[in-house]
Amino acid sequence: MAEIENEQVKKNLGTLTLLDTLEGHEDRVWCVCWSPSRQILLSCSGDKSIRVWIKQYKEVIDSKVDKEKKVAQEADVHFPYTYRCTQVLDAHTRTVRCVAWNPNDRMFASACFDGSIGIWKVMADSSPNNEEREEEAEEQEEEEEEEGGDKKK
Repeated sequence: MAEIENEQVKKNLGTLTLLDTLEGHEDRVWCVCWSPSRQILLSCSGDKSIRVWIKQYKEVIDSKVDKEKKVAQEADVHFPYTYRCTQVLDAHTRTVRCVAWNPNDRMFASACFDGSIGIWKVMADSSPNNEEREEEAEEQEEEEEEEGGDKKK
């Protein structure tokens, strides 16, 4: 029975292709987690660090076009972006085992083998889109706090 289930899974997944490999940690990686917007990837490791990876589009996309069909052939289209490590957070004193995003995309938590949980706030840069997102996130947090206060009454 298990073989049938495994074959079905393989059939549903199709062919899997490694698109990119991110390197930088000095020990085993325990967890990776995308932000809700998919713009930031977090990784945590036995090297006691959290790495913050930012989505970065590649400048050149190399693809071949079938002149008769006038379409790019799927096998020839390369992964159009990568993630670049922009920060190494090293506040923990032992292996960082897990990271998890808050749904508002502005905070995340980390769990460490030293018994601590870190709560981190992502600070917006000065671009208008990020400032707008920061304001929206703060408004959403205020609304959630108000709703919570109403429920307590």
